[in-house]
Amino acid sequence: MDGELKPLPKIGRRVKPFSFVGKTGYFLIAGFFSGGFSAIILLGLQTLMTKLGIECSLAFKIVFAFCAIATLTAPYLFIKYFAKVDFTKVDMTMRLVFFNIAEYIFIQGGLALFYSNANTLYYATDGQNGMELIFFSWLALPILILLSGLFDVQHKKHLQQRTEFTQELQQ
Repeated sequence: MDGELKPLPKIGRRVKPFSFVGKTGYFLIAGFFSGGFSAIILLGLQTLMTKLGIECSLAFKIVFAFCAIATLTAPYLFIKYFAKVDFTKVDMTMRLVFFNIAEYIFIQGGLALFYSNANTLYYATDGQNGMELIFFSWLALPILILLSGLFDVQHKKHLQQRTEFTQELQQ
């Protein structure tokens, strides 16, 4: 023994990769019961547009068309965002919850554009009373899981690229 103290080796703990599917699973439980609340948000947007002077059935069509476009663009923008983010410094859980809520409403409204009739929704003919909006919210749940699976694949690919880049720098 030479009497010299050696520094303790760093014990690195294994960091679990962020799981989009796991976090979205919790949202699905709440989403199953909150379809009516998101339908109220869509109807509130339509009512606001009607108060601004837009004809009611046209306001429905505008809200549903906006939701359909947002349904397609929001995942792309989210992927672009999390490709730039360092997951160790940013709370991705809250950002994913916000994305899930927004995409849930967008999918619900986007499906309504294709499978619902704005005239009968507003004038309540044909026995249509808006209940299909809640059914569309239930259809949004498996779509959210599929999107989260896509996010997990993209995240793993991004982590692998960063790991390879780090190893190249160290050599």
